[in-house]
Amino acid sequence: MKNMLSYIDYGKGVSLVFLHWYLENKYLWKDFFLHFKDYHNIAFDLPGCGESELLPDQTIDSMATAVKESLDNLKITNAILIG
Repeated sequence: MKNMLSYIDYGKGVSLVFLHWYLENKYLWKDFFLHFKDYHNIAFDLPGCGESELLPDQTIDSMATAVKESLDNLKITNAILIG
């Protein structure tokens, strides 16, 4: 992966990672952050969406790898995925 995925985050605590669906972006989840104030909320722009670059080999596996690498870059080893 060239660059880390674009993301927004809010709060501290257990990490909740919000993943949008096709043709959406990270801002879809912004209002949800207010309902989970006791958590570390993270929403990524998946590859090719919002402010994240399209991957050369855009597959489900490569998108999952991009999310994993971005979590690794943020030093998040344990998270709850929401999508």
